[in-house]
Amino acid sequence: MDLSRQKLQPFLIVAIVGVFIGFLRPFGMDTLPLHLTIIYWVLVCLTGYLVYRPCITFGERYLADYVRQRFVRMTIAVVVGSALFSLILPLITWEIFSYETDYRAQYFSIFVKSLVIGTVFTIIGYLQDYIETQHNKLAENEQNTKEIEQQLVQQEQEVVNRELEQFTDLLPIEKRGELICLEMSDHYLKVYTDKGHHMLLMRFKDAIEKLKNVNGIQTHRSWWVALSHVKMVTREGRKQLLEMSNNLKVPVSRTYAEAVKMANLK
Repeated sequence: MDLSRQKLQPFLIVAIVGVFIGFLRPFGMDTLPLHLTIIYWVLVCLTGYLVYRPCITFGERYLADYVRQRFVRMTIAVVVGSALFSLILPLITWEIFSYETDYRAQYFSIFVKSLVIGTVFTIIGYLQDYIETQHNKLAENEQNTKEIEQQLVQQEQEVVNRELEQFTDLLPIEKRGELICLEMSDHYLKVYTDKGHHMLLMRFKDAIEKLKNVNGIQTHRSWWVALSHVKMVTREGRKQLLEMSNNLKVPVSRTYAEAVKMANLK
């Protein structure tokens, strides 16, 4: 929800409340035209919201240090708002129905009506605050979840980088680069990088264990590839091959064909 819609939402809710009250036609208004009572109560509700909402906000912000109970703070805010609104309500009544009002004689009865209206706005205010609080909590939880996920991804990447660095440190400096694939050759391990290849005295399964967190896959009992360096999947007769970024073609055996298929290589 954008900021403009969020600001207009409470006014829409208040207007709907005004229409509902107008249909009910309280306080002896059942003899008046329906459209006038609806217009009257919509105007009363909108005006009341503009009066009571600042009073409620003031009560929450500035009375909290002096009055601990929120109910008491809200009661004070409603009474103050009603006292102010009782001065405005007769003007609305006069404008819609052309009824003149004697403030001295009728202020108390108007004040009672204003208390009723103020209570409605207090409830609306509570609901609005609750919705905003829940929305903020949800947004905060989503943000926290994203941050945690990012931290986990970062930690996983750090582990991968550390494994790759420890492995490539076994190679001569001129051969250290991005790991492309591994090939078992008797008791040796042939390591292919973007800087060339080099033979290490290491068991194939030990190398795979060292690279267990790296994004790679074993394709054959003698081959392991880094998935990021697979260019395409090709065939030569019945043999399935992976063409690597260094143009090397790595065989895929039946044992590992399903694993290669699950890797969604193209």
